[in-house]
Amino acid sequence: MKLLLDFHYSDFWTDPGKQFKPKAWEKMDYPQLKTTIHDYTRDTIARFKQEGVLPDMVQIGNEINGGMLWPEGKSWGQGGGEFDRLAGLLNAAIDGLKENLKNGEQVKIMLHLAEGTKNDTFRWWFDEISKRNVPYDIIGLSMYTYWNGPIGALKANMDDISRRYNKDVIVVEAAYAYTLENCDSAENSFQAKEEKEGGYPATVQGQYNYIHDLMQAVADVPDQRGKVFFIGNRPGLPCREIPGPRQRA
Repeated sequence: MKLLLDFHYSDFWTDPGKQFKPKAWEKMDYPQLKTTIHDYTRDTIARFKQEGVLPDMVQIGNEINGGMLWPEGKSWGQGGGEFDRLAGLLNAAIDGLKENLKNGEQVKIMLHLAEGTKNDTFRWWFDEISKRNVPYDIIGLSMYTYWNGPIGALKANMDDISRRYNKDVIVVEAAYAYTLENCDSAENSFQAKEEKEGGYPATVQGQYNYIHDLMQAVADVPDQRGKVFFIGNRPGLPCREIPGPRQRA
Protein backbone atom coordinates (compact mmCIF):
# COMPACT_ATOMS: atom_id res chain seq x y z
CA MET A 1 0.00 0.00 0.00
CA LYS A 2 1.20 3.51 -0.86
CA LEU A 3 0.50 6.63 1.19
CA LEU A 4 -0.37 10.10 -0.14
CA LEU A 5 -0.44 12.82 2.53
CA ASP A 6 -2.50 15.89 1.60
CA PHE A 7 -1.72 19.08 3.54
CA HIS A 8 -4.61 21.55 3.47
CA TYR A 9 -3.01 24.11 5.81
CA SER A 10 -6.40 25.16 7.12
CA ASP A 11 -8.87 24.22 9.85
CA PHE A 12 -11.23 22.77 7.24
CA TRP A 13 -11.23 21.39 3.71
CA THR A 14 -9.71 23.80 1.17
CA ASP A 15 -10.65 24.35 -2.47
CA PRO A 16 -10.47 27.23 -5.00
CA GLY A 17 -13.18 29.12 -3.12
CA LYS A 18 -11.74 28.85 0.38
CA GLN A 19 -8.09 28.82 1.37
CA PHE A 20 -8.37 30.30 4.83
CA LYS A 21 -5.51 30.27 7.29
CA PRO A 22 -5.85 28.13 10.41
CA LYS A 23 -7.18 30.20 13.29
CA ALA A 24 -3.88 29.77 15.13
CA TRP A 25 -2.08 31.40 12.18
CA GLU A 26 -4.55 34.13 11.24
CA LYS A 27 -2.66 37.04 12.82
CA MET A 28 0.70 36.07 11.33
CA ASP A 29 2.39 38.22 8.70
CA TYR A 30 4.03 36.78 5.60
CA PRO A 31 7.51 36.07 7.08
CA GLN A 32 5.88 34.38 10.06
CA LEU A 33 3.69 32.27 7.77
CA LYS A 34 6.73 31.07 5.84
CA THR A 35 8.44 30.00 9.04
CA THR A 36 5.31 28.37 10.40
CA ILE A 37 4.40 26.40 7.27
CA HIS A 38 8.01 25.18 7.10
CA ASP A 39 8.01 24.05 10.72
CA TYR A 40 4.52 22.53 10.60
CA THR A 41 5.38 20.48 7.52
CA ARG A 42 8.74 19.44 8.97
CA ASP A 43 7.23 18.39 12.29
CA THR A 44 4.33 16.51 10.68
CA ILE A 45 6.65 14.48 8.48
CA ALA A 46 8.89 13.82 11.49
CA ARG A 47 5.90 12.39 13.37
CA PHE A 48 4.95 10.18 10.43
CA LYS A 49 8.53 8.89 10.31
CA GLN A 50 8.49 8.28 14.04
CA GLU A 51 5.43 6.07 13.54
CA GLY A 52 7.08 4.21 10.67
CA VAL A 53 4.81 5.54 7.91
CA LEU A 54 6.86 7.95 5.81
CA PRO A 55 4.51 9.05 3.01
CA ASP A 56 5.36 8.02 -0.54
CA MET A 57 3.93 11.28 -1.84
CA VAL A 58 3.03 14.61 -0.24
CA GLN A 59 0.54 17.11 -1.62
CA ILE A 60 1.47 20.70 -0.72
CA GLY A 61 -1.97 22.28 -0.51
CA ASN A 62 -5.32 21.20 -1.89
CA GLU A 63 -6.80 22.62 -5.11
CA ILE A 64 -4.57 25.68 -4.93
CA ASN A 65 -5.66 27.41 -8.16
CA GLY A 66 -6.27 30.53 -6.07
CA GLY A 67 -3.24 30.01 -3.88
CA MET A 68 -3.19 29.15 -0.18
CA LEU A 69 -3.17 30.81 3.25
CA TRP A 70 -5.23 33.78 2.08
CA PRO A 71 -4.68 36.63 1.64
CA GLU A 72 -0.87 36.46 1.81
CA GLY A 73 -0.64 33.40 -0.45
CA LYS A 74 -3.46 34.27 -2.86
CA SER A 75 -2.52 33.86 -6.52
CA TRP A 76 -4.49 36.84 -7.85
CA GLY A 77 -6.02 40.20 -6.96
CA GLN A 78 -3.54 41.31 -4.31
CA GLY A 79 -1.87 44.23 -6.07
CA GLY A 80 1.09 42.41 -7.58
CA GLY A 81 3.70 39.90 -6.45
CA GLU A 82 1.09 37.22 -5.82
CA PHE A 83 3.03 34.31 -7.29
CA ASP A 84 6.26 35.47 -5.66
CA ARG A 85 4.59 35.17 -2.27
CA LEU A 86 2.84 31.91 -3.13
CA ALA A 87 6.09 30.40 -4.39
CA GLY A 88 7.76 31.47 -1.15
CA LEU A 89 5.17 29.61 0.90
CA LEU A 90 5.38 26.51 -1.29
CA ASN A 91 9.16 26.49 -1.12
CA ALA A 92 9.10 26.90 2.66
CA ALA A 93 6.77 23.91 3.04
CA ILE A 94 8.83 21.80 0.63
CA ASP A 95 12.04 22.71 2.46
CA GLY A 96 10.41 21.61 5.71
CA LEU A 97 9.46 18.30 4.13
CA LYS A 98 12.95 17.68 2.76
CA GLU A 99 14.57 18.52 6.09
CA ASN A 100 13.40 15.13 7.35
CA LEU A 101 14.65 13.02 4.45
CA LYS A 102 17.81 11.06 5.28
CA ASN A 103 19.85 8.22 3.78
CA GLY A 104 18.31 8.26 0.33
CA GLU A 105 14.68 8.55 1.49
CA GLN A 106 12.48 9.92 -1.27
CA VAL A 107 9.04 11.49 -1.14
CA LYS A 108 7.33 12.68 -4.32
CA ILE A 109 5.93 16.21 -4.20
CA MET A 110 2.56 16.98 -5.78
CA LEU A 111 1.03 20.35 -6.62
CA HIS A 112 -2.73 20.03 -7.07
CA LEU A 113 -5.27 22.17 -8.95
CA ALA A 114 -9.02 21.84 -9.36
CA GLU A 115 -10.94 21.95 -12.67
CA GLY A 116 -8.84 19.39 -14.49
CA THR A 117 -10.35 20.21 -17.90
CA LYS A 118 -9.18 23.85 -17.91
CA ASN A 119 -5.92 23.83 -19.80
CA ASP A 120 -5.59 27.62 -19.76
CA THR A 121 -5.75 27.62 -15.96
CA PHE A 122 -3.12 24.91 -15.65
CA ARG A 123 -0.80 26.63 -18.12
CA TRP A 124 -1.18 29.98 -16.36
CA TRP A 125 -0.56 28.56 -12.91
CA PHE A 126 2.27 26.16 -13.66
CA ASP A 127 4.02 28.63 -15.98
CA GLU A 128 4.18 31.07 -13.07
CA ILE A 129 5.35 28.41 -10.63
CA SER A 130 7.97 27.16 -13.10
CA LYS A 131 9.37 30.68 -13.51
CA ARG A 132 10.02 30.70 -9.77
CA ASN A 133 11.70 27.28 -9.69
CA VAL A 134 9.37 25.65 -7.19
CA PRO A 135 10.46 21.98 -7.07
CA TYR A 136 7.79 19.34 -7.59
CA ASP A 137 7.39 15.93 -9.20
CA ILE A 138 3.71 15.44 -10.01
CA ILE A 139 0.78 17.54 -11.19
CA GLY A 140 -2.45 16.63 -9.42
CA LEU A 141 -5.86 17.32 -10.99
CA SER A 142 -9.42 17.20 -9.71
CA MET A 143 -12.03 15.93 -12.14
CA TYR A 144 -15.80 15.98 -11.75
CA THR A 145 -17.57 15.75 -15.10
CA TYR A 146 -20.73 17.34 -13.66
CA TRP A 147 -18.73 20.46 -12.74
CA ASN A 148 -15.74 20.46 -15.09
CA GLY A 149 -16.87 18.96 -18.41
CA PRO A 150 -16.10 15.78 -20.33
CA ILE A 151 -13.27 13.33 -19.74
CA GLY A 152 -11.99 14.07 -23.25
CA ALA A 153 -11.13 17.62 -22.17
CA LEU A 154 -9.31 16.24 -19.12
CA LYS A 155 -7.33 13.91 -21.37
CA ALA A 156 -6.30 16.77 -23.67
CA ASN A 157 -5.16 18.81 -20.67
CA MET A 158 -3.17 15.92 -19.17
CA ASP A 159 -1.48 15.25 -22.51
CA ASP A 160 -0.47 18.90 -22.83
CA ILE A 161 0.76 19.62 -19.31
CA SER A 162 2.67 16.35 -18.97
CA ARG A 163 4.65 17.32 -22.09
CA ARG A 164 4.92 21.03 -21.33
CA TYR A 165 6.30 20.57 -17.80
CA ASN A 166 7.82 17.09 -18.19
CA LYS A 167 5.85 15.81 -15.19
CA ASP A 168 3.69 12.84 -14.31
CA VAL A 169 -0.01 13.54 -13.81
CA ILE A 170 -2.45 12.05 -11.32
CA VAL A 171 -6.20 12.55 -11.03
CA VAL A 172 -6.27 13.01 -7.29
CA GLU A 173 -9.98 13.77 -6.84
CA ALA A 174 -12.86 12.20 -8.72
CA ALA A 175 -16.33 10.91 -7.89
CA TYR A 176 -19.64 9.92 -9.42
CA ALA A 177 -22.87 8.81 -7.76
CA TYR A 178 -24.52 5.45 -8.45
CA THR A 179 -27.99 6.58 -7.33
CA LEU A 180 -30.16 9.65 -6.92
CA GLU A 181 -31.94 8.08 -3.97
CA ASN A 182 -31.88 10.11 -0.78
CA CYS A 183 -31.68 7.94 2.33
CA ASP A 184 -31.58 10.70 4.95
CA SER A 185 -32.87 14.23 5.55
CA ALA A 186 -29.74 15.93 4.20
CA GLU A 187 -29.79 17.23 0.64
CA ASN A 188 -27.60 15.24 -1.73
CA SER A 189 -24.83 17.14 -3.50
CA PHE A 190 -25.38 14.93 -6.58
CA GLN A 191 -28.90 15.27 -8.01
CA ALA A 192 -30.64 15.14 -11.39
CA LYS A 193 -28.83 18.28 -12.59
CA GLU A 194 -25.42 16.73 -11.86
CA GLU A 195 -26.46 13.48 -13.54
CA LYS A 196 -27.50 15.36 -16.69
CA GLU A 197 -24.34 17.47 -16.81
CA GLY A 198 -22.05 14.63 -15.75
CA GLY A 199 -22.69 12.56 -18.86
CA TYR A 200 -23.37 9.22 -17.15
CA PRO A 201 -26.52 7.78 -15.56
CA ALA A 202 -26.55 7.67 -11.77
CA THR A 203 -26.58 3.88 -11.68
CA VAL A 204 -24.11 1.20 -10.68
CA GLN A 205 -23.27 0.67 -14.36
CA GLY A 206 -23.04 4.41 -14.95
CA GLN A 207 -20.59 4.80 -12.08
CA TYR A 208 -18.58 1.86 -13.43
CA ASN A 209 -18.47 3.40 -16.91
CA TYR A 210 -17.32 6.74 -15.50
CA ILE A 211 -14.49 5.12 -13.54
CA HIS A 212 -13.54 2.94 -16.52
CA ASP A 213 -13.37 5.92 -18.88
CA LEU A 214 -11.40 7.96 -16.36
CA MET A 215 -8.90 5.16 -15.80
CA GLN A 216 -8.50 4.75 -19.55
CA ALA A 217 -7.85 8.47 -20.04
CA VAL A 218 -5.11 8.40 -17.40
CA ALA A 219 -3.58 5.24 -18.84
CA ASP A 220 -3.50 6.75 -22.34
CA VAL A 221 -1.44 9.85 -21.42
CA PRO A 222 1.66 9.65 -23.67
CA ASP A 223 5.01 8.35 -22.41
CA GLN A 224 3.32 6.64 -19.44
CA ARG A 225 3.00 9.99 -17.69
CA GLY A 226 -0.50 9.21 -16.38
CA LYS A 227 0.01 7.26 -13.18
CA VAL A 228 -3.08 6.61 -11.07
CA PHE A 229 -6.28 8.22 -9.91
CA PHE A 230 -7.99 8.53 -6.55
CA ILE A 231 -11.65 8.55 -5.63
CA GLY A 232 -11.29 11.74 -3.64
CA ASN A 233 -14.90 12.12 -2.48
CA ARG A 234 -17.38 9.47 -1.39
CA PRO A 235 -19.03 8.28 -4.63
CA GLY A 236 -22.63 8.36 -3.53
CA LEU A 237 -22.44 6.06 -0.53
CA PRO A 238 -25.65 5.94 1.52
CA CYS A 239 -25.35 6.18 5.28
CA ARG A 240 -27.57 5.81 8.32
CA GLU A 241 -29.26 8.84 9.80
CA ILE A 242 -26.89 10.56 12.22
CA PRO A 243 -27.35 13.68 14.34
CA GLY A 244 -25.92 17.00 13.19
CA PRO A 245 -25.14 18.45 9.76
CA ARG A 246 -24.08 15.99 7.08
CA GLN A 247 -24.17 15.55 3.34
CA ARG A 248 -23.90 12.64 0.97
CA ALA A 249 -21.62 13.11 -2.02
